[in-house]
Amino acid sequence: MELVYLWVKKYKNIENQGFNFSPRFKCEFKPEYEDYECCEDKKIKQKINKNSINNLFYERTTNTIVTPSNINITTIAGENGSGKTSILHELFYIKNNEFIRSAKPSETLLWIYNEVKNEPEYIGFEDFRSKVQIIYSDNDCEAKSYNNGYSINFLTNIEDYKKRNNAVLAYLGLNKFKEPFNCLFFLPTHFEFKLITIIGLSFESLLNKPISRFNKFNEEKKSTNINSDTIRQLNHFLNKNISKKIQTFQETLDITEYIYLRSFIYNLSKGNENSFKIFEKLFFTGFDINFPFIELIKKELYKNKEDKTIFNKTIINLNQLFENKRLVDNKFIFEISANINQINELILNAEMNVFEINVVSFKDDQNIYFKELSSGEQKLILLFAKLNYIISKYNDIQNKENFLLLLDEPDMWLHPNWQKKFISYLINFIENNQYLKEKKFHIIITSHSPFILSDIPKENVMFLKEGKQIDVDIDTFGANIHTLLSHGFFMENGLMGEFAKSKIEEIKKFYELIKKLEERINKKEKTKILAKKSFERRKEKFYNIQKIIGEPFLKTIMGNYLDELEQVFDAENYKLKQKEKLLNQFTKEELSKYLDEISD
Repeated sequence: MELVYLWVKKYKNIENQGFNFSPRFKCEFKPEYEDYECCEDKKIKQKINKNSINNLFYERTTNTIVTPSNINITTIAGENGSGKTSILHELFYIKNNEFIRSAKPSETLLWIYNEVKNEPEYIGFEDFRSKVQIIYSDNDCEAKSYNNGYSINFLTNIEDYKKRNNAVLAYLGLNKFKEPFNCLFFLPTHFEFKLITIIGLSFESLLNKPISRFNKFNEEKKSTNINSDTIRQLNHFLNKNISKKIQTFQETLDITEYIYLRSFIYNLSKGNENSFKIFEKLFFTGFDINFPFIELIKKELYKNKEDKTIFNKTIINLNQLFENKRLVDNKFIFEISANINQINELILNAEMNVFEINVVSFKDDQNIYFKELSSGEQKLILLFAKLNYIISKYNDIQNKENFLLLLDEPDMWLHPNWQKKFISYLINFIENNQYLKEKKFHIIITSHSPFILSDIPKENVMFLKEGKQIDVDIDTFGANIHTLLSHGFFMENGLMGEFAKSKIEEIKKFYELIKKLEERINKKEKTKILAKKSFERRKEKFYNIQKIIGEPFLKTIMGNYLDELEQVFDAENYKLKQKEKLLNQFTKEELSKYLDEISD
């Protein structure tokens, strides 16, 4: 389903503005308003008259479709603050049921492409939401959607974002159809699970909490408050137990007791009531290392039958996974296989600080760790991994035919070489994906990259300035990046860095000042002395700046300025220097030969 036109009454810096998304039409909406009673105080306000949705005026445009027939890509370009992200938010958050209920009526309107009639057609948001799966990815690669509340967070149920990334990367590696990802330089093949030998969690929330001891008649015998010394003793006791349970695991490859211990530590750090009662009993033993601590955890931690069943199932799955595996340096290497349930058990238990998990790619006898990639490389891999994960999951849940994919500055942090390849990667990802190749995609990308703009025809580019769509006379497809930077991103003041520009401007402004005063300098000795002193103070800096300018023509111009300044203040000395400079261009032999020739 192709989005044609969005009209926004008021959102952030956008007010009464329409935006064209389709290369097929150029549209303009002219709203008509009617009064309505608003809120409890029944104030009279205005809303758009429903009949005015027919006031969409459009003209067909000539366009060349360069992407596959099921993919339409729109790029939004403009300065910071021009409204690029605001448009994505308006498209995305309007779908959230909570947002829709609280929104003012008819504030935002949508038109889509009717293929049968070959014209724009108005669609309500409820209808749009039922037909289109909208997925939004921000510049931190956090793919999410508000359709039925699903998101990466919801689907993985893992709080820590690094551990959540592992789950997503695992799914990328588990994908049997890897053609969409062959272009990527990193495809996960293995997981490295390393037992964590320290507690790794904090018990600061226990400080000053009252702790009591009761007799068999449930009468309080002793009461105290937890202090920092108690926390220190607890940490010491638990670290000793962790070491013992790791040793047991190494000898038996039975992870049961280690998992119980880790589960207790995790639950205690989260304020779980059962774990706190176990801690109370431990406290009143004086943290006796011989206290049957693990047996108490097994008995008391999971009293709910359902919770206990789930936990026991987890232990069975983990023990099966570790069966016949060899532990080296406290870590296991697992090939990412089709057994996603056991892999998920490991990842979910990482939340309890059971394992340190590293994703590895074994390729051509090289071990490439995901954590060792540059931040830009990680962003690129995660973007496609998360899109693959969330789209695949939604396909299982809802199986919709139409996707609206909103990518907010996906090129951020990417090296220019990756920016050049991004659109190609994105199309390849959809065309060769088992879930997506039969779906229809409208992809809307905000970007500051001239490389991305150069892959998109100008009919598919929306240029924004101060919250408004404007016309820019530039053919973007295959265009020179310098042209795109100057015009596509409204850089009227040139492409040079402001710092370098300011330093070069210093030479220019000083030169212009001296030329303006040149007549007075030549007539008045005092003025000449003051001006010369001013030049001498700046001279070395000016020459150093001129020497490192990279643009040849500009470098020559600045050199000429400095030469003219030298002439103004010391014409004779300047002539001598120029003669010396000229003579140094020749060797003694060449000069001697030249002098012999002119003397004959």
